[in-house]
Amino acid sequence: MALGRLNKALDTRYNFSDGVCTLRQKIESLHPIVKEETDGMVNWNRRHANTLAGNAYEEYEARLKAKRLYYINDLLVPKIVYDAVS
Repeated sequence: MALGRLNKALDTRYNFSDGVCTLRQKIESLHPIVKEETDGMVNWNRRHANTLAGNAYEEYEARLKAKRLYYINDLLVPKIVYDAVS
């Protein structure tokens, strides 16, 4: 089951700056591979945060800090791909 989900994620076609290719082809062209994991604070939205009351604001920041984003050479990838790439 997990292998099928991994293959589907890798075979999904994306429009990159150098053309349309699958995620598998893009990752294979990257040398060396650098993996990075960050929190979701990069998606922090000032307009949304300003409209929230005190407790809701703290919950919003806690949700973003709990969210994980996975990058391979500055390319945002799903967690299943991030874990499979070595």
